[in-house]
Amino acid sequence: MYNPEKPNDYDKEMHKRMEAKILEQQRSAEERHHQAIYEEKRRWEMQEQQRLYPPQKRQNKKNRVSQLKPTAETLKLTAEEAFQRRLNMSKSLGSQTAAAIEEQEKSEREAEAILKAEKEKKMSFAERMMAKQGWEAGQGLGKRGDGVATPLEVQKVSKKVGVIQPAAAVKPSGNRKKGNTKITGTPTRIVLLRNMVHKGGIDITLKAEVAAECQKYGEVKGIEVFEDDGVPPEEAVRIFVKFHRNPEAIKSVVELDGRSFGGKTISACFFDETKYELKIFHKQPEEPPLPAECRP
Repeated sequence: MYNPEKPNDYDKEMHKRMEAKILEQQRSAEERHHQAIYEEKRRWEMQEQQRLYPPQKRQNKKNRVSQLKPTAETLKLTAEEAFQRRLNMSKSLGSQTAAAIEEQEKSEREAEAILKAEKEKKMSFAERMMAKQGWEAGQGLGKRGDGVATPLEVQKVSKKVGVIQPAAAVKPSGNRKKGNTKITGTPTRIVLLRNMVHKGGIDITLKAEVAAECQKYGEVKGIEVFEDDGVPPEEAVRIFVKFHRNPEAIKSVVELDGRSFGGKTISACFFDETKYELKIFHKQPEEPPLPAECRP
């Protein structure tokens, strides 16, 4: 504050007042500028809201919300009427869930059809006809299943004499053929390929080669290659192929199991989906053993 007893400080005091006035004017200008920006932004947001949500649409939304609120009429509903109303709301909200369930059931039916077709491929005409009547392999004939369980054949004793006796048991061959795979375990979307590459044989083209082959059987969602330590070389490299649906995985197992690749016999089986998602790729106790023809 200016003191008349010290006239030499007059210029200094006036200079301070001028600086304070200029600062106040600058502060007021900045506040007006920020306020103008805020109002412009608010006006633009309101215009966008009116464009995206016109009055009619907002009114429809308000009506839908009001319909969900309990009214005097809805509170007077009987138990059966309330249940029916709830059921109708669930149907309208659960259309996507119903579609997903239907898609899953369709996949299961296709998987069952593929398994049934593969099983019938191994049967003769007589076995297929008997299977339709409820007969199973190894079961005896007759209503109670106490008849002969093996076919009969005629064995020549001399030029004009023969003896009827049960056929000798056929020993299974050690060499499997493609298409004669026996499906074991629960089919999943994950297929495990073993003995395709030995330990140390992984290269940058392996995933591409596996993808090109497996895409013949369905949509491939992912491929993982893992090299396990502490196991024989033919089991070290484990290739996991994830298909879009179970029937595609079943078809790939049927076609790839027992096939020759680079002089090696491939072993194909199913793998647990949960362990695949958790990236637990080590050898599991529940895995089927590697067939003898896959071992050196």
